[in-house]
Amino acid sequence: MEPCFPLEGGNPGVNLIFLVGLWGQQMTDIEKMHEGAKEIERLLRLQSMPIALKMFTKEEEIQEYAVRPVKDFGYHLSFCQALALTRRRGLAIAETKTDMWCFEPAIGLGFVEPPRGFLEGHNRYPGSACKLEAGATWAQNIPRFDYPSYSAVVTAPLESARFEPDILMLYGSPAVMTQIMWLFLKLSG
Repeated sequence: MEPCFPLEGGNPGVNLIFLVGLWGQQMTDIEKMHEGAKEIERLLRLQSMPIALKMFTKEEEIQEYAVRPVKDFGYHLSFCQALALTRRRGLAIAETKTDMWCFEPAIGLGFVEPPRGFLEGHNRYPGSACKLEAGATWAQNIPRFDYPSYSAVVTAPLESARFEPDILMLYGSPAVMTQIMWLFLKLSG
């Protein structure tokens, strides 16, 4: 598939299959990526912006235009708050472990090594797990990058990101997400 944005006319389903297929390719043209993001929003009628995430091994790699919560706001943000500010307000936000309020995303993103107490389940028991073993199962099975994989993450709206994303996040209704999964399965076999 050769990228050719914007897609004009034609069957929206076919256009969506084409766009979903592009994310498996290396995206090198930022302008085409921005145009594609607008097309994704138009075709899927998303209620918020698609989010581009870029993982960095060194804090020095963070672009200057990204907001740093502690430096620029004077307070920490949880990772979900950073994602909400990106998808709802269009802010590019850079976070390291010192910018984050919650420790679980810092573990999941590979910024810190999981503490023994976390892996034993003390992070969830007795609050949201009925047994320590249930908390341990949750902690040991959450998706996470190996430590020390990364030291920073930048989130930005896909339509204005100044980087090629490592991860693309879409928020959508169950119906929209089902369509996306169906298209992914159709393309990947």
